[in-house]
Amino acid sequence: MQRDVLLDFIAKNPESKFVIPDTGLLEMVKSEQWESTFRRSFAAFVPVVGRCFMSMSIQEARDLELERRESAIDMLLPDDFTKMLRGAIAESQTGNGSTMDQLRARMVETRSELCQHELNPQANREELWRLVNELRDKLPEDQIKACRRGGTPARAARVLIAQSVGDAVYGAHMRNVGAPPDLALGLWQAKSVTRRWCYLLVHHALQWLGDGGLDSAPDKVVVNDILDQDYVLLGSIFDGVLSLETDVNLAIQDLTAMLALPPSASAPVGAV
Repeated sequence: MQRDVLLDFIAKNPESKFVIPDTGLLEMVKSEQWESTFRRSFAAFVPVVGRCFMSMSIQEARDLELERRESAIDMLLPDDFTKMLRGAIAESQTGNGSTMDQLRARMVETRSELCQHELNPQANREELWRLVNELRDKLPEDQIKACRRGGTPARAARVLIAQSVGDAVYGAHMRNVGAPPDLALGLWQAKSVTRRWCYLLVHHALQWLGDGGLDSAPDKVVVNDILDQDYVLLGSIFDGVLSLETDVNLAIQDLTAMLALPPSASAPVGAV
């Protein structure tokens, strides 16, 4: 958001709309100097503030799918979220205005909660280790070796495995939350946020399983890598992500490929 490439994209695409995820704001407030981060990150969007939107979090979208019994893909951009975002963008350069005042009033509590949960490196690392170890224990050795070959063959293997295991994870998750079979099938067929989330959980863990290094990865890398999954998921719903991260761009391609595959043997009964 602070690179010239964004300015170039905005200039060359005068009709484009920009979605800033809930995760994007989360990343901006990691530091106590969050107002400075707002000012630098939002500067490019001030002239196009009317074309900026904010999405709800992936967790909120998943909860909404269970509550409404339908895919939340068409509900990802609530008006109140976008109103808040546009206020923050417009006021970020001077720091003056009602939106910035509201953010300041909530920021100490907000940052404390984030540090305990979304930005907690130990908790994130433990959850990722749990997923990696589950895959290591359950996958046949030939599939694990395929994920470690590197390059295009490893990516192709991960896509097939992540879709199959992701369908199994999806089914288990829907049973755990008490979703009836017809709802589980409907959300799967709609390529819902929940289905995409399950695929990405497995895909992300497979990448760490194949590439290794999780035990020695810096906390910042682990946290940012997990947060990136929200960008990947949303990018697969909209027209992509403006990212300089190669792994993010490749993951969107992989998720899109998974969603285009025929149903795996683990997919809900009746999936087509």
